[in-house]
This record gives sequence, structure tokens and C-alpha cells, in this order.
Amino acid sequence: MAELAEILTEKSDSRDLNDFKQKYKHEVSAVNSQLEKKSNIKDVCALLDMKSNIDDVNKALTEMHCDVGAKVAKEDFQVSLME
Repeated sequence: MAELAEILTEKSDSRDLNDFKQKYKHEVSAVNSQLEKKSNIKDVCALLDMKSNIDDVNKALTEMHCDVGAKVAKEDFQVSLME
């Protein structure tokens, strides 16, 4: 009988189970809140698809270079106003 009482004292009871449940409920909640802050793979892929590639950047720079090259210099503009 004493042996049975000793075995029972080593076993968990409902209080231990409730303590375990509360502790890990808090832990799971913390992990969930961290996961909510992270972006999902679909969002990352959509952003990468929208990112400019090197050809797009080079084309934009070439167009800007042409536009700047066609611009009238300030001095030339002032001279033409004086005429």
C-alpha cells in the first residue's frame, strides 16, 4: 500500500496539467504573434516579380541621358533671350 501511495505522489494531477496548459498556451500565443509579423511567400514572390530588372534600369537611364542631352544649356537660353 505504501508503494502505491508513493507511485501516486509521483504522478501528475489536474493542477499540473492546468499549469502545463497555461504555460504552453502562452508560448504558442507568443509564437503565433511572431509568425503574424512575418511575410508569406506569396507576398515576397509578388514583390520580386514587380522589381525592375537590369534591362529596365538601363533603358530608363538611357532615356534620361537622352533627355538631359537634348536640354538647352542655361547660358544658351539666356543668350537667346538677349537677342
